[in-house]
Amino acid sequence: MFVLSALLYPALLAALCAGVALGVDRASGGIVPGSLLAVVGMAALIAAAEWTTFLTALAPATPYVFAALALAGVAAGRRRFRTRADRRGLLPLLGASTLTFVIAAAPVLFAGRPTFAAYMVLTDSAVHMIGADYLIHHGQQYAHLDVLNSYGLYLSRYYGAHYPAGADSLLGGSAMLLGVPMIWAFQPFNAVLLALATGPAWLIARRCGLCGAWAIAATSSPTPVRLGAGRHTIAVELTGGGLGPGGGSSDFLR
Repeated sequence: MFVLSALLYPALLAALCAGVALGVDRASGGIVPGSLLAVVGMAALIAAAEWTTFLTALAPATPYVFAALALAGVAAGRRRFRTRADRRGLLPLLGASTLTFVIAAAPVLFAGRPTFAAYMVLTDSAVHMIGADYLIHHGQQYAHLDVLNSYGLYLSRYYGAHYPAGADSLLGGSAMLLGVPMIWAFQPFNAVLLALATGPAWLIARRCGLCGAWAIAATSSPTPVRLGAGRHTIAVELTGGGLGPGGGSSDFLR
């Protein structure tokens, strides 16, 4: 389970984001900067999950929609990095992303077993786990929940009151593709999302004139600060805004 949740699952999630990003880039005429591809793919997956979970009957198909979109994206945009120069230009960014992932996933990687961090600091983790599982099995329908128990009450008070469900739908759909329990996918999921966030940071660093090791340090160094503040669910919070119907995006963005 450790290899599946801590290594294979992050690789799958990153591949899904990259594959979908290639499709978005092709549809937009190839205007997406290379450093933003992965995070654009992540946003597209969240948008897709918002639609599939909004239609309750399609919610269990969300993982397969993810896979289909990624495969279609690879088929449509596989020529994006056809030259060696294009591929070499992304190598430093991949290094920064990998470093960020290792830092964020350190509690799992160095424990050598499935686990997650900061529960006694920020107990929101449990809400995101049950939310991810519920959204993929039942969609964004909460009227039938039994609010006399804590499970139903939390789901109703959070997601039924327009709490942003975007990132949790992404967590649930991607984890179910490999059959990884939400509790063990949660920390690697956050680590991958923080790693993807190095893309925009990398673009800013390069436009500020930084390059090489300096750019890598500038994009990866904020990660320990975030983790030191106990915000192990910061990636879920930052990407939680819905991009589709019922996602609560307007409330989140305000």
